Amino acid sequence: MGAQSSSSRRRHASAGQDKGSDPSSADNIKVVLLGDAAVGKTALFRRWVGTALDAEYAPSTTASVGAKLLRLEGHEPVVVELWDVPHQSFAGPSIFARYFRSTQAIVLVFSLQAPVSWRALPKFLDVARQEIAASESIETRSPKDLPVVMVGNKSDCIDAAGLEEQQAARAWCDQHGVIYAEVSALAGDAAALLGVLKTVVAPRPSILS
Repeated sequence: MGAQSSSSRRRHASAGQDKGSDPSSADNIKVVLLGDAAVGKTALFRRWVGTALDAEYAPSTTASVGAKLLRLEGHEPVVVELWDVPHQSFAGPSIFARYFRSTQAIVLVFSLQAPVSWRALPKFLDVARQEIAASESIETRSPKDLPVVMVGNKSDCIDAAGLEEQQAARAWCDQHGVIYAEVSALAGDAAALLGVLKTVVAPRPSILS
């Protein structure tokens, strides 16, 4: 899939067509995944889009794009367009604006196995919001109004020594209006993984309009 904006690819159902019976007619919601190296962000991405996990870790160097059809109670089905943004993008010049164009929600990922990794996320979020604002892709909302979820990945590897950082991450989320969740990409709990996507969309029905 190319870097064409999700808004330009948005599909509209024809008059009288039932979106629920035709996933190809569902509207797109673009969600970007941000996180530091080795936190399992790409593993989460692969779980969501239904591809196999790698046996060995290899850092991502380019953005990966995939999609997940999501059915929400009380809403038409939507296609969640997931962009796995490499953390290296944040170390260099702003050449990755296309990654954020037309973004409608953000998922921040850190590792519960190394919970201090959450501390990189506020900076990533600030940069992403700046790029979203600069892209002029938001018609009626400020970047600060976009739904944000912080996901503690590797919930099967929580260490008691890291509880202080885990609590600090929760406290930061409470202070900044960010939703907090914990999952394990390795365990592959389908309900928990799907719940994160529903959480990032369901509380903000305005992004479905």
